[in-house]
Amino acid sequence: MKSIKEKKIKLPFFLNLILLNIGLIFITFSCSNDSLNTKITGKWAIKSIQTINGDFINVPEHEYYELHLLNKKNNRIFEVGDVSGNWTLNDSLLIFKNIPESKTPIDSIFVVNDSYGNSTVVLQNGNQKIATISSDGIEPEAVTSIMELIFIDDNEIHLLSDGDTYIYTKIIR
Repeated sequence: MKSIKEKKIKLPFFLNLILLNIGLIFITFSCSNDSLNTKITGKWAIKSIQTINGDFINVPEHEYYELHLLNKKNNRIFEVGDVSGNWTLNDSLLIFKNIPESKTPIDSIFVVNDSYGNSTVVLQNGNQKIATISSDGIEPEAVTSIMELIFIDDNEIHLLSDGDTYIYTKIIR
């Protein structure tokens, strides 16, 4: 019977170190996104606004509002007063989408035909698209607002929009 010799494969120290660092980086980034989602979810109250010029404005009581960022049954829902919709966090961008409740006059109707013979009707007010009517039904045009997340901790969040920084304090986790 022949004996089989074992040969141990030794990785150089620096290769072990590289593999360890890659693993740690992967774990760090996968956990940090969950941590950020946990921090951002809750009810936030507007506190102040830092203008593009660097001036700080404390929000007066009659302009006070709350921003609710909620997770309900795996749906991310935002609420600001009577306005609600969906929110997503993409890198550092907080994206809000909603269909506004409104009665908007229509001044233009366009029929769009594609090469397959499908037709859609586009309803507009001026240059603003209001809705589309297709074989799938009526699709109102969603409003999208984007704010950049520039700071967050357990008690405060700073969101940048059009050069102004909106500073909120957390009221409910």
